[in-house]
Amino acid sequence: MSLVVSITVAQTPGSSFVTGSKEDEAAIRAIVSDTSEDRKNAHIAADLDWENAFGIRYFDLKKRDAFFGAIVKPLQKNTTSSELEVKVRFVTTDVAVADEYWHVVGQLDMETRKPGPDRWGRTTYVFTKRDGVWTEVLERVADLRYAYYKHYDQLPAAVAVPRATLEAYAGNYEFDDDKSQRMIAVEGDHLTVASTKHLRVAIPVSPTDFLVFDPGDLAEYIKLHFETDGAGKTTAAVSDEVGDEIGKMIKTK
Repeated sequence: MSLVVSITVAQTPGSSFVTGSKEDEAAIRAIVSDTSEDRKNAHIAADLDWENAFGIRYFDLKKRDAFFGAIVKPLQKNTTSSELEVKVRFVTTDVAVADEYWHVVGQLDMETRKPGPDRWGRTTYVFTKRDGVWTEVLERVADLRYAYYKHYDQLPAAVAVPRATLEAYAGNYEFDDDKSQRMIAVEGDHLTVASTKHLRVAIPVSPTDFLVFDPGDLAEYIKLHFETDGAGKTTAAVSDEVGDEIGKMIKTK
């Protein structure tokens, strides 16, 4: 009697995404920008699978719209809403996912009916393409814990800054609180920021403002804002992604 043993070896998948056409991406972005219940959009499935940040879920577009009309719309009567960023990824040439980041100001609290804090959120959409037409089939709404900040998949292009300006920022710096050291140097069209453990790149977005990245991990970054006073003293205000100041560096030499 022979025993046959079958062993399944786990495969490391290749890329999970494909490249979509500019036309397909434009069509998806247009649907994302026009998903209000006030505007009947033929590109939203009648059996849309929708869930908000509070766990309310519908599998029926008409019921979703009725919920908006009865509950959400009165709370957002005098709000200001902004679409901040949309990212589109294609799983296949006929299936795509879009993440829309947004900001809502002035929404009323459901219980007190008084204006609540700003809402920063992300809505994730799933689309399918049939007979050449894209349709939204699933939507998930999430509130972000912190204020929105722009997301980067690759290092942004540097804004042109005169070499002399970059060289004026180069030198040794010291944080005004813990006296830790940083060395800033010029490299090509940008700066580098070195500590004892890390070397980061600082990409200019204006002559005085820079985004500082770990080139191997773009998920987070900090901001630098340089100022030089009349006596020639240079300082760099350090803030997080949303602009909240976290420290200040002073150029020592």
